[in-house]
Amino acid sequence: MTKKELKNKCRTILNKYNFKELLNSEDYEFMTSVFKNHPDWESKRKEGVKAIEVNRSIFGNKCFYIIRFDDTKIDISFHSAIDGDATLKSKVSSALRTAIRNEILDFKRKNVEYGVTRCVVSGEVLTKGNTNIDHYDLTFAEMCKLWGKELTINDIVSREQWYEIKDNNLKQEFIDFHNKHCKLRAVTNKVNQSL
Repeated sequence: MTKKELKNKCRTILNKYNFKELLNSEDYEFMTSVFKNHPDWESKRKEGVKAIEVNRSIFGNKCFYIIRFDDTKIDISFHSAIDGDATLKSKVSSALRTAIRNEILDFKRKNVEYGVTRCVVSGEVLTKGNTNIDHYDLTFAEMCKLWGKELTINDIVSREQWYEIKDNNLKQEFIDFHNKHCKLRAVTNKVNQSL
């Protein structure tokens, strides 16, 4: 199976479950075999994996969570498991996305009424389970490039589940730049992934 095929299969498994739903035994076995290649597998699994759950990431979209035997939970990325250790570029991207998390959540709160608001691309009714906030006109990557700051590994700090910009002034500068230059819209997960 190619990396692309493997990621598509993982994405299919992720999307077939609702939030807080445990994977069935077949999907559990498959995802465990993928996650064993995650660079942080040993620290994430600790004393062992009791179950794998689909739940909400810190950004509000679906992701996998390991439920350990001590009932603690931690998110785990199939992308990192397939691609290996995160590159500087992906760590910086994660830190920048973390910086604007509250802006994204605020936009969602103010602009999406679940069960009423429709996806601006597909027309499908938005629900808690199918909604993503998309950057358009400029993609998120294009906006980051336009910002023009080149962060190094020394500018970011790793949290257990994400990366953050260390310097609060630099973080606020990015948030202000983002809010001035970006356009956001509410779309379905499916539309967001296809874009």
